Amino acid sequence: MTSEIHIGDVNTKFIVTVVDNEIPVNLSTATVKKIRFKNPVQFGGITYVQDMAFYTNGSDGILTYTVTLSDFTVAGLWSFQVYVEMPTGKWYSSAHGFKVTANL
Repeated sequence: MTSEIHIGDVNTKFIVTVVDNEIPVNLSTATVKKIRFKNPVQFGGITYVQDMAFYTNGSDGILTYTVTLSDFTVAGLWSFQVYVEMPTGKWYSSAHGFKVTANL
């Protein structure tokens, strides 16, 4: 993931490694791969969900999502969380925060 995200950025990639006890999880059998974004509380703290893709084949635990124009429309502290479903269960990752910066 890029180190800085701005309102209106397009094609920024979130590349996330899903780990368990610091070991990448083999996600190759995942049938559902989602990223949940939560906007800043002052803008309602609304959560929305986007589909993720395997970065390679999923065995390395790495998923990716490419940002679209409508994803980040307000500046502030956002958060994201990954959700996966596999034949053996359904899991959420830890939540992580990031900053979306306003433009001039």
